[in-house]
Amino acid sequence: MDLRDNDLTIDGLVHLMKIVKTSDASLRVLDVSFNPIGDDGMSLISSELQYNNILTELRVERCSLSVKGAICISEVLGKCSLQVLATAGNNIGDDGITAIAEALSNSQINELNVETCGITLTGAKSLAALASIVMVTEESQKDHPTITDAKYVRPSTFVFLKAALLRHRPPC
Repeated sequence: MDLRDNDLTIDGLVHLMKIVKTSDASLRVLDVSFNPIGDDGMSLISSELQYNNILTELRVERCSLSVKGAICISEVLGKCSLQVLATAGNNIGDDGITAIAEALSNSQINELNVETCGITLTGAKSLAALASIVMVTEESQKDHPTITDAKYVRPSTFVFLKAALLRHRPPC
């Protein structure tokens, strides 16, 4: 269900979650990107996800999420069927990515998009360490202390991290 940029608010999301919960529809994708749902909306979605074994893709890009929203979703990643999670453009920061990274090993997530989420090299290292993926080199850290784009992909288990000029590439 593509609801990108529809001015969906928390009230609309409450109604949407009721429909999703009670319908017989097999909703596999939910995209509420570019809607101002905030952390309360993420909390609502997360609470419904733990009972949903059909939804495989959730896109909440640029939804005004903070670390609180990232923690909400991280708490249910091991209890749901999500395979794709896109949180790009939300200021979840290092603490948010660390919470998500800690939940990855118990989840079905095979694609995570955290582009422009306020993640520094510290958060990128947390993701790399906790998800057993490629580490950013110390040389990259000196030249580019802020990571603006991070993508986690499994089962091939690698991460591609880049800043505007970051030249680190995962091994083949």
